[in-house]
Amino acid sequence: MNKSIFFLSIIIVISSSFSGCTFSDSESDSIELNVNFVKTNGTILKSFTDGELSSIENVVLNFDFSKTESPNTLTTFGIEMYDREYIIDSELSSTISIEFSNHGLFHLNLFATDINENSENLSIYVRIEQTVHWIESNTNNPESLKIEPIPINSGKFPEMIEVFSKVENPSIISDFGGGGQSVEFTWQIIDKVDDVCQKKTSVVEDGEFDEWETIHFNTFDDHELAITYDDGQDNINVEHYVSLIYPNEETKPNS
Repeated sequence: MNKSIFFLSIIIVISSSFSGCTFSDSESDSIELNVNFVKTNGTILKSFTDGELSSIENVVLNFDFSKTESPNTLTTFGIEMYDREYIIDSELSSTISIEFSNHGLFHLNLFATDINENSENLSIYVRIEQTVHWIESNTNNPESLKIEPIPINSGKFPEMIEVFSKVENPSIISDFGGGGQSVEFTWQIIDKVDDVCQKKTSVVEDGEFDEWETIHFNTFDDHELAITYDDGQDNINVEHYVSLIYPNEETKPNS
């Protein structure tokens, strides 16, 4: 055999051998990150009774890493947020639960690492809105409800503030046969420099009620929802629902 042909054959065999090894090593380091999440949004509910906070229902979202695979031993699963990090031992658990107590659009970095310190990441967004339910009974001097739309993570602001309010003038029947009177009051949305952004005035007869439903688009500053008692002697019952609504920009659930 010609010497040049012989050496060329050896080089080709060696090159093929190294090429195969390199491809195999690359494959052996790969992590197939597969995280299931049923929900990527929720609404925090804060309830107030006569001006005092009575309950909070936060949002809990679950992230299941159990279908993540790797040729190497997996060591940790984790989630990074704007202010904290959750890391679990993959041998002990495959699910991370996060409780959200603040509204906002939050960026989450999901990751898995193996024994060789290889890692794989997945970036998602979750949408957390907030509703305040406010009840005040038998009052002629309603307290103002503070509206705080600024997100704690310095992220995107809410798209709007939704307000639904109901004021009732409960019926009064005295022992002497007399009834209650009408009341006149004004709803107001007031900004931080005490400018009235929106308002509605109403007169409610004894035993009747009125409602106000509106949307406010200035979500860059704090506001308050106030009711001023304009005329009348009867006490009233007040019920508010104030919601901070974000654009639907969260990552869609995948299971």
